[in-house]
Amino acid sequence: MRPPARLIVCSGAIFMAGLAGLTTPSRAYIDHPWCTGGGGWAGALTCSFDSYEQCKANARSCVANPAMTPLPRVGAAARPVVRR
Repeated sequence: MRPPARLIVCSGAIFMAGLAGLTTPSRAYIDHPWCTGGGGWAGALTCSFDSYEQCKANARSCVANPAMTPLPRVGAAARPVVRR
């Protein structure tokens, strides 16, 4: 009875490996359309803003997230924030 048990275990392992290959990655990453313009020493973009207005209220320079297709556009109602 040993060979049939080995066959069942091997078949189960192959089946489970096949199921693992069919899984999809999680969608935890949220892509934000606006980024701060790389003011750090490395020049990296920090994309954490949902609107241009939100970005301008919190950062000096804002750029569209280059990883998004199509690139986000500034709406006609967007005006520069004047800080006093």
